[in-house]
Amino acid sequence: MAGYWFFIFTRRTDLAFLWAQLEEAEQITKQRLDIWDEYHKLLEPLENHGLLRRPIIQNTVNTMHICIMFYYLKNCNATKYCTE
Repeated sequence: MAGYWFFIFTRRTDLAFLWAQLEEAEQITKQRLDIWDEYHKLLEPLENHGLLRRPIIQNTVNTMHICIMFYYLKNCNATKYCTE
């Protein structure tokens, strides 16, 4: 029986943590988008010189960019630091 109560407590703790995140979801998403935009802006000169390619985000009516991760594709032909 003790294990059962621990399970309920754990689930309530998880729920409280999730609820706190949901209450701050808009602020968290805005902060992620600001950081993502900063990376995107700062890497533009490297893309213009052909050293890498930044992500291409296609915004449509039914989608939202949620900034989960930032990545870039390195152009190995433009630099001697790539290995095969």
